[in-house]
Amino acid sequence: MPTDMSFPLTPEQEALRARARELADTVFADRAARWDATEEYPWDNVKDLAAAGFMGMTMPAAHGGGERPLLDVVLVIEQIARACGITGRIVVEGNLGVVGALTARLIRHRWAFAALCFALGFAFSSAMDLWHWYSFWPHTWEALTLVYAQGVWFSAAHAVGNVVFALVIGPELRRLLERYGRRLRVAVAWA
Repeated sequence: MPTDMSFPLTPEQEALRARARELADTVFADRAARWDATEEYPWDNVKDLAAAGFMGMTMPAAHGGGERPLLDVVLVIEQIARACGITGRIVVEGNLGVVGALTARLIRHRWAFAALCFALGFAFSSAMDLWHWYSFWPHTWEALTLVYAQGVWFSAAHAVGNVVFALVIGPELRRLLERYGRRLRVAVAWA
């Protein structure tokens, strides 16, 4: 039985990755040192990400998003983070924070919120394990299994920590955010 794992990208995904790499190498790499030195938020980079279509990629088209799969987002994150870590993190938040928006009604209930936090703790750790395997290990089933086995204790601790946080701080945090939401009347505008 062959153990080599290969996940070829589609031509569209290759083009997406190339666009992200070009933006990272020609624009963000030059700015990265400035953002680190001044400790400013890279608003210029956010504008460039939005203009390139790299924000809201996973959102439904009906809400102004790109309706793209998570793999496409990961390809963009990988390229952008090579040049500027904080801008890579912005891509994460601008695309993967959609879980909160989609589960807004669910998280109004304390135990449902705790269960979601538990699941997301494992999901995040699993995604990080997958990245670790993809970046540094041979692409075999054995290596993938080993990476996940090594990370299971951290994943469990992360998930349980999320539950504690959700149960202890969650209700007050929700009330605080709802209060500010009413006072500020925040509207999201997609670029």
